[in-house]
Amino acid sequence: VSLSARAALMSAVYGKSLRIRGSSLAGATLGEVVNLMSTDTGRVVNFFNSFHELWSLPFRLTITLYLLYLQVGVAFLGGLSVALMLVPFNKFLATRLIRNNQHMLRHKDTRVKLMTEVLFGIRVIKFYNWEPHFTQKINACRKEELSHLKALKYLDAMCVYTWAALPVVISILTFLTYTLLGHQLTAAKVFTTLALVGMLIIPLNSFPWVLNGILEAKVSLERIQRFFKLTNQDLQAYYALVSPEDGQTSILMSQGTFSWQDPDGPDQNEDRGTDPGESKGSLRLHSLSLHITK
Repeated sequence: VSLSARAALMSAVYGKSLRIRGSSLAGATLGEVVNLMSTDTGRVVNFFNSFHELWSLPFRLTITLYLLYLQVGVAFLGGLSVALMLVPFNKFLATRLIRNNQHMLRHKDTRVKLMTEVLFGIRVIKFYNWEPHFTQKINACRKEELSHLKALKYLDAMCVYTWAALPVVISILTFLTYTLLGHQLTAAKVFTTLALVGMLIIPLNSFPWVLNGILEAKVSLERIQRFFKLTNQDLQAYYALVSPEDGQTSILMSQGTFSWQDPDGPDQNEDRGTDPGESKGSLRLHSLSLHITK
């Protein structure tokens, strides 16, 4: 399923890039399209593995906590309270993870775009000795990308460390609460409780990885959806099938106008009241005629 989803997403992104209107494509750089087909597609596909962990982890935690209740009674709430206290902290980590993911992907798009332009124009760059300038720009983008990637790894390590240390804290607080309630600890109860707490290690250690994978898939899915919402090219807005009066004519263009401006948008020259030849801010070709006979 994941391989089929990867192929379908890559084909959909590639097909969409061929149908986007030229004015809309200006907002989607080549580097962004490349990252959508590689990094973002991979993150969305990895969500298929995290999805089953998402519903199975609460199920396993519930069963383990119920077995703890059978062993130590309400004393297990002493350890469970620590896990509940970590919920706001995890929400804070999740917010920072999403934010740094978005910033990192934006700088990665810029870096890939610059690298693509450098590779396409390497002859011109070497001819004019522009290597130091482009190297500086690429290193600046890479530095920003690595700074957010570094923050992501620190946040990820903090999340993993917190949940990895949680079973030990749960054991200590559970035994402490059980003793304060006036119960006597026995070897059988202690070892059984430790075994049940050990069963919490796998789901608790898996939780930060599942959370990180889901958040990354969410950010990547939003980027792909934003790309799919770009306006497609409407060929009928530019071309009309009209039979020429002269039967010998194959192609006829009369007083054609070409620009990057949206054909449905307002005419900037009319608003300014200037001559078409004096338009500024966008490339526009006016009054082009062409006649090709058979």
